[in-house]
Amino acid sequence: MHRVRPLFKAVLASLAAALFVSCGSPVNNASNSSNNAAPSTSPAAASNTNKAKASPSPTASVGGGVIDVTSTPPGAAVILVRVDEGGSGIPERKGSTPVTITGVAPGKYSITLEKTGFKFFQREVVVKENKTSKIAANLKRG
Repeated sequence: MHRVRPLFKAVLASLAAALFVSCGSPVNNASNSSNNAAPSTSPAAASNTNKAKASPSPTASVGGGVIDVTSTPPGAAVILVRVDEGGSGIPERKGSTPVTITGVAPGKYSITLEKTGFKFFQREVVVKENKTSKIAANLKRG
């Protein structure tokens, strides 16, 4: 019974991520085909001089930490979700493996990898300022 809760959380996070990705949510940052998931600045975001500032996303930190994600086989979609005591944040798609996610605000995160024909992979990671966390996933056929 104790293992049911993490499994439920994993399935729920995966479904939420799939919903955001399939709906073309503005959190879908996968348009960068170079597999580099560093946050990019669009022309609209660069001209925010007279606009109210939005709340920072998990990857809005100037310094922050780094998450290095690899998988066998490569090409899995990477979804990052901030996990706090009070709940989970908004899933953010960060490209495909292999990917290095930079400028991640310190804190606890859930990383989900999804690839067609394979079981999803999920791991929690604690990001620390100026430190690199490595995640290497061996995806299983599903």
